[in-house]
Amino acid sequence: MSKKICMSCNNVTVEAKLKGNGWIELLLWLAYILPGLIYSIWRRSGDPSCCPTCNKENLKPYVESTEEDMVDCEWCAEPIKPKAKICKHCGKDVIPVEKKNAWYDEEDNSDTTSFMNTSSTTSDEMKATDDMESAWTKSTK
Repeated sequence: MSKKICMSCNNVTVEAKLKGNGWIELLLWLAYILPGLIYSIWRRSGDPSCCPTCNKENLKPYVESTEEDMVDCEWCAEPIKPKAKICKHCGKDVIPVEKKNAWYDEEDNSDTTSFMNTSSTTSDEMKATDDMESAWTKSTK
């Protein structure tokens, strides 16, 4: 069975609870057979998704971080998570490192990000931008 993490209480668990209440299911089976059957089918449909600690339906698959996902601390050179703000080994503040996605990485997709490159603008474009800025400042005064 795979590990799951609760998004509300951060509990990591292997066994999740069924949704709904077992006592209500028993009561519906004893009093009314058809509603008990419907409730039982609903309760057992899908994967169990309730946290055993807080009883909320917030379980998501737990992905453990591997050494590939880690970066070295600039102070003690121990591996830490890229989004860490404080090193868990030495306790010093570190600057979080964000990974670049391939869709906006300038080295890989230079043709898609060329419109953002200011060095490729021509003097006509710069003059037009200056004219628009001056017209806007005049209109707002």
